[in-house]
Order: sequence, then C-alpha cells, then structure tokens
Amino acid sequence: MDTTRDIIYRNFKLNDAAVASGVDSSDGLGKGIAGSVIDEFDPDDVDIVQFTEKRAEADGMDVGSPFLGGRRIRLSGTVYGKTRALCYDILWQLRATMSPTLAAREIPGDKGYLPLYFSVPTNDNINFPTGAIEMRALVMPKGFHSPINRDQHGGVDEDAMAMSWSGMFTMRDPTFEGITPQDVAFADGVVLNNGTAAQATDLVSFPSAHGLVAGDRIFFSRLAGGTGLGLNTSYYVLAAGLTSTAFAVSLTNGGATVNITVDYTRVEASKFQTFAGNFLNRGTYNAPLNMLMAVGAQAGTITVAAGGSNFTIAIPATTDPAYTGVTANAGTDLVTLTGHGLLAGDRVYFTTLTGGTGLNLNTTYFVSATGLTADAFSVSLTSGGAVIDITVNYTVSNYSKVSYRLLRFKRDKLFTVQENGVESLRRSWLTFTNSTTWPFIPAGTSAYTVTVNGTLLDPGSTDGSHMWFWESYA
Repeated sequence: MDTTRDIIYRNFKLNDAAVASGVDSSDGLGKGIAGSVIDEFDPDDVDIVQFTEKRAEADGMDVGSPFLGGRRIRLSGTVYGKTRALCYDILWQLRATMSPTLAAREIPGDKGYLPLYFSVPTNDNINFPTGAIEMRALVMPKGFHSPINRDQHGGVDEDAMAMSWSGMFTMRDPTFEGITPQDVAFADGVVLNNGTAAQATDLVSFPSAHGLVAGDRIFFSRLAGGTGLGLNTSYYVLAAGLTSTAFAVSLTNGGATVNITVDYTRVEASKFQTFAGNFLNRGTYNAPLNMLMAVGAQAGTITVAAGGSNFTIAIPATTDPAYTGVTANAGTDLVTLTGHGLLAGDRVYFTTLTGGTGLNLNTTYFVSATGLTADAFSVSLTSGGAVIDITVNYTVSNYSKVSYRLLRFKRDKLFTVQENGVESLRRSWLTFTNSTTWPFIPAGTSAYTVTVNGTLLDPGSTDGSHMWFWESYA
C-alpha cells in the first residue's frame, strides 16, 4: 500500500495524495489542506479454512487441504479541514462512504462488495514500467469509528482542525487483484452467406470470394432445399473443383467428394476456429478465469484448455425468432411491423414473400439505419450498405431474426446463457474432462487453447467474444 498515492473507495479519496504531501510532520495539522489521509493500513488478517476431525480418543487429527478464507483490512487515518466546519463535512462524507448499506445499494448485484483502488511500489520495472502495481480489492465496509472529543474538537467554525478515524473492510475474495484485467479477444467467425449447392457438379458456390484453401475444415450452419449435406457436420475443403467462389467437400481431409443429390437454394458455411496462446499472470497467486462467448443458433461445442483445467461447453441448437404480419412498401423501401424491436446491424432473412419484387427468400440481410423507426426498417446486403430497392409492394414479407446467445463463464463458478434478453443458469452444458475445479490461471506464463466446433462466434453480437482474468496477489 503506497500512501503517497491516491487510495479510492466509492469515488472518495480515503488517502488524498495531495493532502498527504501537504501535511506538516512537525505539528501534524497541515497547512491549508482539506481531505483524508490513511495513517495505517493492515491487510494481513486472513482466515484459514481447513477441515479437521478427531479420529479417536487415542489418535490424532485428520486434516484437509488449507484454503484462504475471508480477509479483513483494518485501516486508520486522519481527516483535515481548513475550517472546523469543513472538517466535519468531510467526516460525514467519509461516514457515508464507509456505510455497508449504501455500498450495497450502489450496485445491488455486487452485494456491497465494491473496488478499493490503491497501488504498491515495485522494483520490477520490466513488467511495471511506472514503478507501481495498480491494484484493487473487492471490499465491503464492516466498521467505522471516529469519536468526538470535547477538548480536541471544540473551538469555533473558522478554526482548522484534524480528526482521527479508523475502519475495517471485509473482502469477498481473499486475494488482491491488478486493476486492469488481462484480456484475450477472439475474432468473430466468418459467415459465408447466400450460397447455393449444385447436384450436377457437387460444388458449393458463393456470390463472392470465400477465402478458403484445400484442407480447411468447415461446417454448414444453414441449408435449404437440397439433400446430401448435413448441418453442423465437419467437412474438409477439397482441392478438386476449388475456385475463388466454389468448392467441393469431403468428410475426411483429401477424401471422397460428398455427393449433392438435390440442389440447395440456400447455403451458409463457416470455418472451424482454434485460438491458442499464453497467459501472463504477473501476480503471485492463482487467478480465476472469466469468459464471454457470443454464439449463433447452431449446435456445437467449445473446448477449452486453460489453467490446468479442460472443459467442454456443449451448445444445443436454438430456433431463430420468427415474425409474421409483415408487409413491405415499394415507395419507401421499408419493411413494416409494429414494434419490431430491431436495431441497425441486426440480421434477418425472409421466410415468406407474397406479391412483390426486390427481396429474396432465405437471403441474409442487414437492418439499415436508414429509415429505421419503431415500426419500420430497411435492409441491405452488407452491414451499412446500400438499401435494397423494393420495386413492387409485398402483402406478406414475414422474416426471422438471426439470433445469437451470450455464454458467460463467471469467476463465481457460475455458467449462464443469455438468450432473447433472459439470462439463466446452464451448468448442464458444461463438462470438465480432467478436473472438477474451476480454471485458475497460475502466476507466471501458462498456455491456453480454445476450439470452436460446429457453432459460430457470432459477428451479429456487439459484445464480442473474449476471456480474461485479473492478476491475483496473495
């Protein structure tokens, strides 16, 4: 704890560096200063949790593995005021800051545990060039003490004054954390849209370059109108027939071409994704891993190896939400549905089109910002692209929205899924293959691998997909 720097809790400077530097050590009162400083900080009161059991009268004790339990931080300080009245004002602000009830109300989901920000000096200038480790602790106030003494705190309001205080925090987790999480972002999966597949050639074709090479592993996320291919099945791109816009597939790398027996009118495909690298935990203790994965409607798996744990998330398929009673107007190029709830950039495809021209069935379109209201929207073939020209009115233009789900792997040993705005527990999707422990990133460098099979890290999400941890210090 560096008391020459600011120490902040709930936007209040428990230790104001400017005040600390202005305190005159000869008399302790300071010279024209106002604020709080910390005089003593003790974070070393940590419980040890360990199972113990007496075996028999003549025997010793059975004991289990030790774990760190709750930690308490005891601190004391001084409030300074340029005037006696100002000193009391600052003291009451400090009292409110140290209120557990107000802390819990500030962010109810955190149950009163809010970050205390501070820094610690270090000589490790390679990892910390500023010479300080910026840290935080998730704490809740458990006590505050600042007695009023008649002899010391009397006088008149214009007098400068100093008042001592003491308090205690309890920590939700016994470790201190780096202030900035170590974050690994995953690239969105690339969706090849609006393709077709021909029985005559056994080729899958797309209107623009697909970017695939022989041996690439792919899966089909949408198939309409044909037979021969399977959804969410692993296929390999073949060299035979490969062009910039078309390719054939095999069930094995370099194997026999899959026979397309009936033409497909709509095909969407994506590459399998694998991400690998190294974490660097500059701390001194194990750090719990967090993940946020945005995936599409397809079934698939995400396999993770990190922090000594290997686990698989098995994702079932879901159904894109469908909307009926929709019309489209040629004069405005707008699709109309009362309270459609769409945002610019959302993706839709039309499932029924009656009476008009300009739109295509089962083609993925992006909602455009142009003309977007609560009850109407226009579409384009690319995000932010030109609006599609509807040349004849549609009496029916029913559509489905391309959905995505948010998978949250939380440090609190929770796994949840958010779908259609509702978040719920889904621990049943999670299987640990070599350990039942939640993944913890050890101090130092450790490897990770994430493989996405059959599903898609969805580019329709604004949240993105990533995993992260806060460096931990014992």
